[in-house]
Amino acid sequence: MGRELPAYRDNLEQLLNYFGDKRLVYAKDVAKYCGCCTRTAAKRWNIPREGIMIPTLARNMSK
Repeated sequence: MGRELPAYRDNLEQLLNYFGDKRLVYAKDVAKYCGCCTRTAAKRWNIPREGIMIPTLARNMSK
């Protein structure tokens, strides 16, 4: 099993606090959280049109 990326737990905690009960988020949600445009969020963190699960987003943000 691989090791966690250094910032994974911090990112996961912050995302869960911000999004509350949501577990699937879309690029527009992440863009609002990060303060960037939807297109930038989708490209930077590889968010598909169907949305992304919070743990996967936390992993992508840790890279």
